[in-house]
Amino acid sequence: SLSEPTNSSESLARAARIRLVLDVIIETLVPAIAESPPEVTTQVSALRGSDLDIRGHLLRKLERSPHRKFLERLLLRLEVPLWNAVVFGRRRAISEMSLEQRTELLWRWSRSNHESLRIAWLELARPCLYTAYAKPLANGRHPLWEAIGYGTAPTSITPPEPDEASSSPVASEATHQNGSQVPDALPGPTRARSNGAIDGSPDYDVIVVGSGAGGSVVAHSLTRAGMRVLVLEAGRFVSRSELGQGEWDGNRKLFDKQGSLATDDGRITLLAGRGVGGGTVVNWMTTLETPDYVLRQWQRELGVDLHDAEWLQSLTFIQQRLDVSISERSVNPHNRLLQLGCERLGKRWRLLPRNARCSDCDLCNFGCPQGNKRDARRAFLDEAIASGAELWADTTVSRLLHSNSRVHGVEVRRRRADGNVEQIRVTADRVVLAAGALHTPGLILRSGLGNAHVGRHLALHPTAVVTSRFPKPVHPWRGAPQSVMSHEWERLTSNGLGVRLEVAPMHPGFAALAIPWR
Repeated sequence: SLSEPTNSSESLARAARIRLVLDVIIETLVPAIAESPPEVTTQVSALRGSDLDIRGHLLRKLERSPHRKFLERLLLRLEVPLWNAVVFGRRRAISEMSLEQRTELLWRWSRSNHESLRIAWLELARPCLYTAYAKPLANGRHPLWEAIGYGTAPTSITPPEPDEASSSPVASEATHQNGSQVPDALPGPTRARSNGAIDGSPDYDVIVVGSGAGGSVVAHSLTRAGMRVLVLEAGRFVSRSELGQGEWDGNRKLFDKQGSLATDDGRITLLAGRGVGGGTVVNWMTTLETPDYVLRQWQRELGVDLHDAEWLQSLTFIQQRLDVSISERSVNPHNRLLQLGCERLGKRWRLLPRNARCSDCDLCNFGCPQGNKRDARRAFLDEAIASGAELWADTTVSRLLHSNSRVHGVEVRRRRADGNVEQIRVTADRVVLAAGALHTPGLILRSGLGNAHVGRHLALHPTAVVTSRFPKPVHPWRGAPQSVMSHEWERLTSNGLGVRLEVAPMHPGFAALAIPWR
């Protein structure tokens, strides 16, 4: 273990060198401010990376990393002058380099086309930057936040107006007759589950793997049709009282790999939700219809026709369930800047439809504690549970049970209330896989199913980030995450490819990752 020294003197010396190099990297990425402008307090100017317990966080992350051995070797070699001379052109141990030299070395990591250096940047440098700006100190505060006017609590909460809450045709239907919402404590199994029911019949009619945008809708529809439904979710159930607690807490509780999920080469970071409700709990609530030119492309290239009445009825149902609306009052200062820029340049822009009835909460992308966001939990799972569906959180599906080309259940690892993990089998007439494009293929392959295409052909929606400095403070974390979009350049090519300009909410840790470091 790196965080706990061993008895071996050689291992102790090795661990000490690793700690030394980590401290040097931290002090390079988060140096003390030598000359502070007047608006920066003395407390901020004296703050160093070592004051923020970044090293401890990096050591714990390093122990869990699949690249641990490589990263340990790299950290040790950075103290070897000859190795640095060959690789980086400087014959000095990293601890003996000046701040400028170390900055140049790490900057080369961030821009390198060499996969090993990109992994080093992803696994060491990025977590360091994120932790420095996102993690609160022991007292729950952070001097860097105070310097930029950032607070952990929303500036204000705007609950839905009574007339707005009832304006949707399904608003009253989406709330139970007894007035209950998603419960703070989930009901347990209604009967004991082991390796199958005593009489040999399936435990459930349908098992749904995943509780996000897909699984929640399936569970809701099947439960209302009278079926016995079990929803399995690998992530936690986070109660309303735990939501909206801030960037550090939200990423750790609600995102896959605590917000650090990335491709193997470190080129793309994936902000994927993990928990009951999936990505709908943490998304930015932009609720756009599939453009008609995309539907035509699907019809032309894939033979899928979604212009029929069934598609339109389904789309209308979802929009009503999510209470999709457009409101001018949701436009905050940093979204307004995009609007003003488009108007001055004569470019097209539009207000974005959102599945929420508020505008002022600062922490929408870390879960809504007020229940104003119509995520999967509130719009679908709430009612499904009240109608008899069961939901098991902290439950990972190890593999699918199948025989004679038919899936008849799942094998799961489930964390019990006492913290222990049990492995059990659950059977059903049907199993619905709704674990998303990232996790469904892995489950199929682990089960010995699928074909040569499973786990391949993944398509992502990359987002390029552009940042700018303005003469006045913008506070890009305040208000609705997204409310304005420019569609001026959405079709740059004949086959409909292009870009849309939108504004992202920028909390300190996210900003530290999005803004190029130098």
